[in-house]
Formats: sequence, structure tokens, C-alpha cells
Amino acid sequence: MNALLIAFAVVLLILLVSFLVYDLRQTRKHRQLVRKLYASPILDNMQDELHFAKKHAVEYARVDKNGVHFRFLSPGYGEYHFIMQEHGFRQLTPAQQSAMRTILEERLPHFTEQTHYRLSRSSKHLPNGNTEYAYTYTMTNHYKEMLTRAPYYAPQMVPYIGF
Repeated sequence: MNALLIAFAVVLLILLVSFLVYDLRQTRKHRQLVRKLYASPILDNMQDELHFAKKHAVEYARVDKNGVHFRFLSPGYGEYHFIMQEHGFRQLTPAQQSAMRTILEERLPHFTEQTHYRLSRSSKHLPNGNTEYAYTYTMTNHYKEMLTRAPYYAPQMVPYIGF
């Protein structure tokens, strides 16, 4: 009986160590892909838009295989779509989409605040058997309401600029 428990504990320990090694390798792969995207001309072309998105309230941001899409809270700022093929790049793979999501979180840190934005991952099954993935940041209603009412309660705040 004791030998069985010891064997079970050893098997669990081996499974735990193998899972940790696998997770470490996946994290390293992901960080390497993020570094490659940082060094690529994609971010050079997106620089102005990321800077604009950092200074203005983004109501909705989406990363899909076609590119990155922003919709701003103020109607005057409208929407911005960075379509990969229009800028001479290939569509993003699912791993590159995840890396682009990480870059958005690093460059636009307000996306990581759970009280301000919700992150959702969607998948769509295509008739040919493939699956398309997308990451979406959606501004919470509470945060949106705070930004739109801010000038009335705190006049020093500029409307629609919360960052």
C-alpha cells in the first residue's frame, strides 16, 4: 500500500514538473514572438496610432487575423483599422495575434485594468474546417460612464481623455 502511494506521488511529481517545463517553454516562445513583432516594421507603421490610442479613450479594440481595430469613445475621433494587407504585411497567425495582444497591453497599460476593460477571446469555425481567433478589449459601462460624466463632476478633466 505504501509503495503504491509513493509511486502515485512520484507520478504526480513528474507530471507537475513536466507541466512546469512545458509552460516555461511556451512562455519563452511567446516572449520571443513579442520581441520579433517589436523589431518588425509593423509596429513602426502603427506607432502614431498607438500613441493616439494611449492619449484618448478607446471604447473597443480588436486584434484579429486581418489586423488591429480601434474605436474611440469620442465620435469625433471615430475608428481606426490597421489592416495588415493594406500595409504590405501578411495576415497574423494565432500566435502572432496573441503576441500583438501582449504588445497592446504593454503599450496601452490601461487595457490591463479589469475595472476599465474586459478582454474576450472569440473563435469562429469556418466551413473549410479552419478556426479564426480574435481578441477583443471592450470598455466597461462603469468606466465609460465615468469618462463621459467627468467634465461635470471634475472640471479639470478633459472630456474623453482618461489616460
